[in-house]
Amino acid sequence: MNEIINLVMAAGSLIRTPWWSFLSWEKFGRINPKRYQSCYLHRSVTGARLGRPDDTVGLASAVNRISHQGKLYLAAGGLGGIIGDGQLPNAGPEQILEAYYSVAIFSFAHFTADYQFIKNPAYSRDRGPVSVFGLRLHVQY
Repeated sequence: MNEIINLVMAAGSLIRTPWWSFLSWEKFGRINPKRYQSCYLHRSVTGARLGRPDDTVGLASAVNRISHQGKLYLAAGGLGGIIGDGQLPNAGPEQILEAYYSVAIFSFAHFTADYQFIKNPAYSRDRGPVSVFGLRLHVQY
């Protein structure tokens, strides 16, 4: 039996700068008895005031947790898609802060620079914090 509860709230039409949030709780049955809870908040603003209406700057934060049952599952040798080393003796909430800027190079191409700061990656207080830098080119025809 799988139970998934998701709550998504968008307020783009209520205010001039769009933002949305996401809250998730997942419970898995006998095959994969891990539980996760996630809370995510994202805000993006266009560059219209700077004369660059097709550019976007964004800021997002997320907090993810794994339950006690999920820790027991990993300790018993279970594997997850993200956590591959098994046990979590010093588990903690994974906290992520992300910032990005997307530049419209042409009407059909965007270039994005991205930075993520991750505290307790893969739910472990023994790892991190880590900084992740990313570059992306999106071409659409």
